[in-house]
Amino acid sequence: MWFCIFLLCQYAIIVFASKIPTKIKYHFPLDTLVVKSIELRKSFPGIFILLALTTLFATPSVWNIILIITLLGWTEFARYARAETLAVKQENYINTAKILGFSHIRILLIHILPNIMPTLIVVACFSVSGAILLESTLSFLGIGLPVEQVSWGKMMAEGRSLLHWWMVVFPGIALFIIILCLITIADSLQDKRIG
Repeated sequence: MWFCIFLLCQYAIIVFASKIPTKIKYHFPLDTLVVKSIELRKSFPGIFILLALTTLFATPSVWNIILIITLLGWTEFARYARAETLAVKQENYINTAKILGFSHIRILLIHILPNIMPTLIVVACFSVSGAILLESTLSFLGIGLPVEQVSWGKMMAEGRSLLHWWMVVFPGIALFIIILCLITIADSLQDKRIG
């Protein structure tokens, strides 16, 4: 989810920047703006932002939880994407593409994006596992999904209050297995990238 939103925002910015006339040079400090917004988001503890955002919504829903998790987790993905882009940007073939007169969109989509994609997929796997764990935590605390929605966190909270051990153990095992699978996928992708 974060990956799609990030790519959509980057594409919109690139398309907007390509519409600016080339005779007049505008300097828009996009990189500085992104870095400062990441620093601003990281300066506040996530739990305070989480509690503040959950109180803004009158009725809990799945889309509210997705919005909250996206607002909390976009910074890690953006930091890795920026760092990888800056590393690839210094390569000789990028300089050659600039000399040949390729557009910035072509350089980004054809030369930079395929090279940073393995790292972004690994970060996405870790982010999805973190989002699943965060949603289960919110549901366990009772501030997550609505009452009619079923969640592993909600099942564990009900099992704890009713003293039914199986309602705590089996959802916990399911959470452990899905997070372990995502981390194993990310680890294998990272090993392929390094090897």
